Amino acid sequence: MSPDAIKQLVIQTINSQMSAYSTAKVPYHTHNGVDSPPIQQPTFIYLGLIGLDGTIGILPNGWTVTYNGTGDYSITHNLNTFFYSVVASPTGLTADVDITTDNNTAEFSWFQAGTGTPQDTPFYFILTAISNKSIVPATYTATEYIKKGILV
Repeated sequence: MSPDAIKQLVIQTINSQMSAYSTAKVPYHTHNGVDSPPIQQPTFIYLGLIGLDGTIGILPNGWTVTYNGTGDYSITHNLNTFFYSVVASPTGLTADVDITTDNNTAEFSWFQAGTGTPQDTPFYFILTAISNKSIVPATYTATEYIKKGILV
């Protein structure tokens, strides 16, 4: 099978198996100066609503919230990835927020606007995650493998 026929087959297979979720195209990249086909990369969007005392208004199945103290809330999710971002908005109050994340938790620390004083705050959040299975591992030429001691 010719390289062009293989390329067309890969493109057809990718297009026929696109996720039902929204997708974002990964831009073209090259290997040894040859274009590779675009990959469809699933994007998942989650919404949450957390009450003043940490009560759950809306939260995806399997996720939990912990009220850690004044203005401090932890959302534990089951994504097991660092490939996500979170935005949050207070509901009914004016407040500033610091958001920190790791592969299974997003922590929200709310403060009175402009003062830095911790404050309990009901809030909405949106978490957007991409599939980490779409990340392309580094590839090397045979010469680079030999230099790195991987190939002898």
